[in-house]
Amino acid sequence: MEENNSIANNVAQAITGALDWSSSPDARKNAFAFLESFKAGDVRVLATASFNLVKKEWSSEVRLHAFKMLQHLVRLRWEELSSEERRNFASIAVDLMSQVADPYEEWALKNSKERRFEFVAGAAPLCCGPL
Repeated sequence: MEENNSIANNVAQAITGALDWSSSPDARKNAFAFLESFKAGDVRVLATASFNLVKKEWSSEVRLHAFKMLQHLVRLRWEELSSEERRNFASIAVDLMSQVADPYEEWALKNSKERRFEFVAGAAPLCCGPL
């Protein structure tokens, strides 16, 4: 658990660094390279960290990027998950939809969640049966 928090913190710092225009070009480039290597790493670590980073305790920028990483996982790395992992992923995605109903949620995050859910819902029946 502590390791998962540490990984999520490192990814959040990289997201913030990549988006911080006051950072040097090299710092932004290194942060972006870290994020790209993270997305190419272990798919389960990617999923765990991304789900941790979509929580409301993170900034909007971090949360939005975490949703984009989840989209990357579903679009490009879905087949690397077992059918049980896919069902668990889809279940967590459905749980996230309850947060979309929050009227105070930022529009960009709502839209992002809805698109990820639609994609997961569309992909899940192909491999896991109906949700």
